[in-house]
Amino acid sequence: MSVESTAIFAEEGCSVHPTAPDVVLTLPELYYFLRTRLNRFRATHARYLDPHGVAIDIDWSTSRGLTRE
Repeated sequence: MSVESTAIFAEEGCSVHPTAPDVVLTLPELYYFLRTRLNRFRATHARYLDPHGVAIDIDWSTSRGLTRE
């Protein structure tokens, strides 16, 4: 799963340059942006975690002594 950041300009009357990345938005664009991301997520059919894959990742991390701080 990827992680992405989004910049939202809430100032009324603000405009974003047309060549700005699609993750730079004005407040009125946020609803459409979130709907498209939700539809993209649903299309992948990756709604649930794979418990076997998670267990493998945990085993691999613990066997190497990796910890999160």
